[in-house]
Amino acid sequence: MDSYYFDEKSKFDARDPLGILYKITFRLIQIKVIKMALIFTFFVHLIMNCLHFFEILSTFDADLLVKYGPTLFPLVYGLATIIFDLMFEKKTAIVLEETFSQMWSLDSTGSKTAKKIKKESKILIGLVVIDTILATVAIMFYLPIMEWDIDIYYAIRLFEMKFSPTMSLVFSILYYATIPVLFFSMLCTTFALFYIMSYEKFQTYAINDLLKNISIDYQKIDDWKMMRDQSYQNTMYKRLTICIQRHQLLKRMEVNINQIIFTPI
Repeated sequence: MDSYYFDEKSKFDARDPLGILYKITFRLIQIKVIKMALIFTFFVHLIMNCLHFFEILSTFDADLLVKYGPTLFPLVYGLATIIFDLMFEKKTAIVLEETFSQMWSLDSTGSKTAKKIKKESKILIGLVVIDTILATVAIMFYLPIMEWDIDIYYAIRLFEMKFSPTMSLVFSILYYATIPVLFFSMLCTTFALFYIMSYEKFQTYAINDLLKNISIDYQKIDDWKMMRDQSYQNTMYKRLTICIQRHQLLKRMEVNINQIIFTPI
């Protein structure tokens, strides 16, 4: 028979089936070297994009937008993800950990629900791996493997026009080095959202499963006896209270994360 965990003091632990995804996003981003790389990448692309927009506005040259638009807009999106990673991801992690400390372990539910959670977790991890592979392949097309990069990146055009060949080469290498970092930031933000939504969904599975089996250890007692059994009534009251509190925690987590995400807007 499945065992169900109604202990109000139960804590979130390392048995999270999406733990690897949490470490990739909310833990990895806190490493100082990665933070420095993100900051450097942010300022490089911010300056290049500002110069690009300034030249468009000052010259009204539509070719600058048509030619470099396909790479401009993904790079702008990358800047937005870096802002989230640097300014809001730590706050989001704090909200999650505060919620985790008061939630059930995801394997404390019945076997069917636990299997469902593990199955969906494996599917999500598989999609993350595929997405990472595709992103790695995409990066190859953004790196200097073609001779016409001057027609793809505004920054490369600017370097070749304003600097000597040697300095242009140095700046180009630094610029290309930021592209994988930009893709990393995009992936981290996406994976972080995947994790948050999946964790909330799995905890909802747990609450529903526990509510469904809230009186599983009273199955051998007649209904009319349970109605008059004070011990049963107290137990049901306590378990329902715990489930409601857990649901409130999830809703509070959702509200807090939404406030963090929409702060810039």
